[in-house]
Amino acid sequence: MAERSPFSMRVVRSDGQEMSFGDGTQWVLSINGMEDWIALDYDVTTSENVLSDGSYVVGKRVQEKDRTMEAVYWGKDRLSARNAAISFFNPKFSFQAYVTYFGRTRWCEGEQIGFDCQMVTESTPTKIVWTLLCPD
Repeated sequence: MAERSPFSMRVVRSDGQEMSFGDGTQWVLSINGMEDWIALDYDVTTSENVLSDGSYVVGKRVQEKDRTMEAVYWGKDRLSARNAAISFFNPKFSFQAYVTYFGRTRWCEGEQIGFDCQMVTESTPTKIVWTLLCPD
């Protein structure tokens, strides 16, 4: 079985349906790429003062970012878990993702721009890779 991740995630679809990963579920989150969910890239814009030294802040902006999550299902009914994931991650919906890391939760919302669900055989774990474009 894969090493447990310090991350957990709850994904809420625009129609109110939810799917959880990590603590308390059979879905184990991969640590790879999760730093994109915790760290936010942002810009601070300044302008020089005309009559005095220094500058002043004109604006602050969180940049658009793709965030990718990988999870593996280690439960027994892998085919049902695969079908549930394929059904849930429908690109016609918008999503909110709540990521908890060592007790601190951050969230973002956006549009699905990538989804892949692999299962080679019934005896191998089901793996999903999901990418969410967060415009702000």
